[in-house]
Amino acid sequence: MTWSIPGSTDPGPVREVREGVRVVDVAGEDVGTVAEVTMGDAQAVTGEGQQGSGGTSALVAAFTAGPTIPEQERERLVRLGHLRIGGGLLSGDRYVTADHVVGVDGDRVQLDVRGYALLEA
Repeated sequence: MTWSIPGSTDPGPVREVREGVRVVDVAGEDVGTVAEVTMGDAQAVTGEGQQGSGGTSALVAAFTAGPTIPEQERERLVRLGHLRIGGGLLSGDRYVTADHVVGVDGDRVQLDVRGYALLEA
């Protein structure tokens, strides 16, 4: 099991997250499965990240192709890193910044927030 260390420059437990694993909120409720893991870009000043970064161009395409995500939220997602969580057929993707990932235990990612607090796209 991997847990975060407050104040560390290490990306924390998000480095252990794999696509397809189950995500649970702080109450232990299932909120979906990891569809994508994006590490943070601490130097980003916009929601597009640094110029020439191949990983963030896919992120920008995802954000601009679908429902609008406010610029301030896009900036946080790019800067801190994030998980895109697929909720299944009846709900769209949701996003959570990497700093809310507090643990990874096998096929389960533990968040420190409730599912209803996740950013919806």
